[in-house]
Amino acid sequence: MSDLYSQRSNYYLSLSEQRIIIKNDNKEIVKEVSISLVDNVLLFGNAQLTTQLIKALSKNKVNVYYFSNVGQFISSIETHRQDEFQKQELQAKAYFEEDFRLEVARSIATTKVRYQIALLREFDTDGLLDTSDYSRFEDSVNDIQKAYSIIEIMGYEGRLAKSYFYYLNLLVPDDFHFNDRSRRPAEDCFNSALNFGYSILYSCLMGLIKKNGLSLGFGVIHKHHQHHATLASDLMEEWRPIIVDNTLMELIRNGKLLLSHFEIRIKTSYSPMKAEKSLHGLYVQEY
Repeated sequence: MSDLYSQRSNYYLSLSEQRIIIKNDNKEIVKEVSISLVDNVLLFGNAQLTTQLIKALSKNKVNVYYFSNVGQFISSIETHRQDEFQKQELQAKAYFEEDFRLEVARSIATTKVRYQIALLREFDTDGLLDTSDYSRFEDSVNDIQKAYSIIEIMGYEGRLAKSYFYYLNLLVPDDFHFNDRSRRPAEDCFNSALNFGYSILYSCLMGLIKKNGLSLGFGVIHKHHQHHATLASDLMEEWRPIIVDNTLMELIRNGKLLLSHFEIRIKTSYSPMKAEKSLHGLYVQEY
C-alpha cells in the first residue's frame, strides 16, 4: 500500500475502471494507479479531482488531503465509514485523565530528543559538536522525566528545539544554511523542505488515525485551534527527526536535493512583499 501525492497544479485526476488516471493540462496521461493500492491522496496546489473519482475513493476508504503550494494543510475529504465510536468514547475518557496524558507527553518528548541526539551524532562527521553540546540534550531528557506538567515538558522541548536547529544548521552544506526555523513563510530552502516533509507526515498520520477509527481532536500535547488535528501533531513529534529530518539530510548530503529544485514565490498580500521558497517540479509518486 502507498500514498499518492501530487505537487503539480495542472494535474487532473479522474477515474477509469477502478484506476486513478493522472493527466496534465495537455490531456496527456502522466500516471495510472489502481485505487486498491492507495491509502491516501495528497494534493499540493490546484490539482483537480472528478466527482466520480471522489466517490470511488470514499467507497474504498481512501482519504483526500488538500495543501497549498508550499505545504500548508487546507482541508480533507474523508469517509466516515472509518469511525468507531466505541473506540472514540474510550479515547475521550483517556483524554481527561491527567496522569495518562502526562505519561504519554513525557514518552513522546523523551523519544523525540533521543532521536535528535542520534541524528546529530550521525551527521556530525567532522566533530563540530563536543560533549557539552550533547550533554545539553541528555540533561533535558532528565528534566522531562522529572516534569510535573505537560506545560513544563513543552517548555523543555521548545528550548531544546532552538539548540537542535542551531546545531543542525552547522551540519548542512553551505548552500542550505538557514538562520532559524521558519514556517509560514519558509525563508530558505532547508525550511521549505522541512515544511513539505512535515506536511506529508502530518497527513499520513491523520489517515492512520482515521483508519483506526479514532478521533483526530483528542490530542495530548498540542492545544486545539480550528481544524487542527492535535492527535496527528502529537504522534508526529517523535517521528520528525527520524523520518523527515534524517531523510532531508541524506538527500542534501548525497546531492539528490539541489537548490535548483526550489523556486521563489513573491507574496504580496496585505503587508510588505515576502519571498517564500518552495519545492517545485515533483511528479505524482507512490511511496
